[in-house]
Amino acid sequence: MGYFIDESGQTGDVATLNALSGFSDQPVFSLAAVGVADELSLEKKINRLREKHRVRFDELKSSARRERPEFTYEVVRLVCTEHYPFFLEAMDKKYYLDAHITSRQLLPPIRGLAADLRTYFFQNLVADYLFDRLPAAVFAKFIEACLSPSHETLSAQFSALIDFARADTGGGDVAAVVWDLATIARKDYKDARAEGRDKAFFDYLPIPDDNKYQKRVWRTA
Repeated sequence: MGYFIDESGQTGDVATLNALSGFSDQPVFSLAAVGVADELSLEKKINRLREKHRVRFDELKSSARRERPEFTYEVVRLVCTEHYPFFLEAMDKKYYLDAHITSRQLLPPIRGLAADLRTYFFQNLVADYLFDRLPAAVFAKFIEACLSPSHETLSAQFSALIDFARADTGGGDVAAVVWDLATIARKDYKDARAEGRDKAFFDYLPIPDDNKYQKRVWRTA
């Protein structure tokens, strides 16, 4: 069996300041794959649908699919009814970074304690709050800390997050929880510094990858 795989919305490093303007109008990353045992048979079926809906493009770009929603529906229906194995992942890029603030700073894993459904629910609750309410100015501090990791940039981000959560009267109980968690995280960080761990700021930031130029990046995939 062969597999066809493609992505949409891969614009490079996620932790860049263009995140503040909507990730260059591509706020969502998606990845899809379809397994095909008989490629020729599938090609014939797709071509019949192309003729039916007058799709003339050689490559099925998203713009063509938006103009022919019925064609898109029938292709998806074909994959499902013919039982082609498929994988589909869609990810909001801003939520991806909010989840990192949650998992690296506010609710990091505890050594020796296994996560359970309650843990995941609470992490999602906090990440949802950050996604819905965190101002761009505070979000920019986190991105700056990712791009230029240092004691100064992380401290500035902690302060901005704590000040926001303290003042967010509309955030209810979750705002109070975020303020408490961020305050504890900052204290833990200061304690680590006092113990001589000058590079402890890396513990509170996402773990990046190295691209082919050996540059640290926070990719969408």
